[in-house]
Amino acid sequence: MQFTTAAGLLLALSAAANAWTMAIYDTTNCAQDTTSYYSLEGDATSEASAGCISLPATIPGDVTYCGWFTNGGSTGPGACSSGTFTRPSSFNLRSGGQCAVYKGEGCSGTVSSITANSCGFANSGNWGSMKCWNV
Repeated sequence: MQFTTAAGLLLALSAAANAWTMAIYDTTNCAQDTTSYYSLEGDATSEASAGCISLPATIPGDVTYCGWFTNGGSTGPGACSSGTFTRPSSFNLRSGGQCAVYKGEGCSGTVSSITANSCGFANSGNWGSMKCWNV
């Protein structure tokens, strides 16, 4: 019985270690001081298996966490559906993943790629939806 519990714990920790995490801001510098932002985490293993994310309403099943924060993170998390912006100004893909940002809704149209561990500026006119997956 203890082996089963330990094995389950190891699997859970392994899955958490392989998840991508991302913060998406309504300011251009990834600052959390007074900004509002979404915090997302997911476990898709490839672009083909990743669901299409259209904030704030469409959050696919491979997104394992989605929270909405205001006042620099001092208020929240709330449900992503309560978010107030749909076209981000900056993002920080913090670990473990890669994303494709689509100009159109429903993950259609021109694609831009985002890689991990940097704050990036999002041309909000080009941000309609996205897919993220582990690398």
